[in-house]
Parts: sequence; structure tokens; C-alpha cells
Amino acid sequence: MRAPGMTLMKMPIFTWTCTWANILIAASFPILTAVLAMLTLDRYLGFHFFTNEAGGNAMMYINLFWAWGHPEVYILILPAFGIFSEVISTFTGKRLFGYKSMVYASGAISILGFIVWLHHFFTMAQAPM
Repeated sequence: MRAPGMTLMKMPIFTWTCTWANILIAASFPILTAVLAMLTLDRYLGFHFFTNEAGGNAMMYINLFWAWGHPEVYILILPAFGIFSEVISTFTGKRLFGYKSMVYASGAISILGFIVWLHHFFTMAQAPM
């Protein structure tokens, strides 16, 4: 559906940042869905996924929450990065400097944003197991 002659590396940077954000959505929102389903089962049907006293693990809830919550930040900011880049390049009348590196950097931000949620555990007083 792209315009004739528009290769992947000629697409607007906003399109790339939205693509990376959508990849993050597809990867992280199933985690949120699973957590909400398990929490619902805990609260309403007497399951004990997150209840320590009944054999569950409360830290699993926090872990899964951050596995969704950390990529969510990048889902929100990546399209904004693309908008800023497009607006600045349009109003300066110049081509976007470092286009390829910005595409690759957006991808790297997406990948790293998805896999580094564990740094939030340093502030939770979680002892090593």
C-alpha cells in the first residue's frame, strides 16, 4: 500500500516509530491481559496466584506488571519522537539528518525497552533468592 518507489528506508520516520510502538504493543499487552485474568481469578474465584500465604507469589504480580509497564512508556513516547523529527525536518526545510541511524535507534529503543524492566526491582527491596 506504499506509494510507488517508496522503499522501507524512504518511509517517514513517524511511520517507523509507530511500527516499533505497534510491535511493542503486540508483545507487551498479552502480558497485561494474562495478569488481569489471573488477578480476576484471585479476587473473584478464590485462586491464589499472588497470595503468599496460600502458596502464590506476590512478586510475580509486580514482575508481570513491570514487564508490561516498562514497554508501555516507550509505546507512548516513540510516536512522539517521530512527530518531533518530522515537524522539525519539515519546518527547517532540510532532510532528516541520520535517518537510517534513527530508524535503527528506534528499533533498539523498542527492543531494550521491552527487555530491561527488571531494573525497577532495585527500588523494591527485593532480596536475592
